[in-house]
Amino acid sequence: LNKFKRWVSFSRISRSFDKLIQDEKILQDKLRQERDQNEREMREKETQRLNLLRDLEERNLAYDDLDKCFRQLRTEIDDMLSTKDDIGKNIHELERIKRALG
Repeated sequence: LNKFKRWVSFSRISRSFDKLIQDEKILQDKLRQERDQNEREMREKETQRLNLLRDLEERNLAYDDLDKCFRQLRTEIDDMLSTKDDIGKNIHELERIKRALG
């Protein structure tokens, strides 16, 4: 009878311990899934950040090119206007530059 009581007690303790282990495994799995999801999201955000940085750099380069072209055309117009002696001397060239400026 005493052995039976110890066996029942041990059995309860064992089941309780097994339940604790099972609960811990479930918690570990949940935390692992959350970690993996967070790492995935972090990689996606980093990729998005790098894409945006690359796009910004490309747009800045395009802006610099347009700004340089605009300044060159503006200088050409100013030069033509300052050197214009005869009426209509550079009309064709001025029209070309106007079209380029838009």
